[in-house]
Amino acid sequence: MWATFPIKTVGRESDLWGINVCRNRRAGARETSAWRVGGFFHQPKLFGKLLLCGARNGGAAITAFGLPPLRFGRSTAVFTLPAGPEVKGFAEVEDKAGKVCRTGGSVSAGAVSLPYRLDGDSAALTLVIEEGGSVRHRLRMVTEVPAPIVLTRAQKVISLEAPRAVFEAAIQPSAEERASRRLRVELSGPDGQVADHVEAALGGDACAVSLNLGGFPHGMYVLTFSLPGPEGAPMIERRASVVLVPPFLTGPQ
Repeated sequence: MWATFPIKTVGRESDLWGINVCRNRRAGARETSAWRVGGFFHQPKLFGKLLLCGARNGGAAITAFGLPPLRFGRSTAVFTLPAGPEVKGFAEVEDKAGKVCRTGGSVSAGAVSLPYRLDGDSAALTLVIEEGGSVRHRLRMVTEVPAPIVLTRAQKVISLEAPRAVFEAAIQPSAEERASRRLRVELSGPDGQVADHVEAALGGDACAVSLNLGGFPHGMYVLTFSLPGPEGAPMIERRASVVLVPPFLTGPQ
């Protein structure tokens, strides 16, 4: 069964909608199915995306749209549409306090590129395409930006009897942000001085560090994962505390 409804009856605050199509059958052989599967049907954050690509008041219609995953750092959304001399656009990022930062876009070869930057305080992203001074497309979405570094495995206490441990982290800034940064992992001793460190180019979305603290004095150590970038770039780092203890504190009592 098909249903139609005029868009004007539900409003058009944004041209990017969350949507899911679900079906429950309770007669005979029971069936539950959905376009976007995961948890319950009514969880908006799990919905798929529906782009209303037709312009609001005539004019340029979107023929392709590239939106990177909403991650920490710089990204660029790209709209493909007939770009006349009066087409322009901008991106707005609203933080949790309601402050808005606007970034102008660029137009080239039938595409409008809108750069923006997200961080952990970002609450919403709005992308706007204008033509002749009128809004043709407006896409607004809530942003839930994951932390750029998440420790997925960390051992808090290490015994001198078995001084080896493995620490793992998920590395998940945006693709553009990754391109300008590198990975640095450093171990600081109880005196606060750096005891060891390693640097490498950013590879995959995860990294693992194997520690061998044999021969080190017992005490509190700090392991820091960071993503250094160019001068003026926001600091990205995550720390884990490690306590190195004598064997008698972890052995059988």
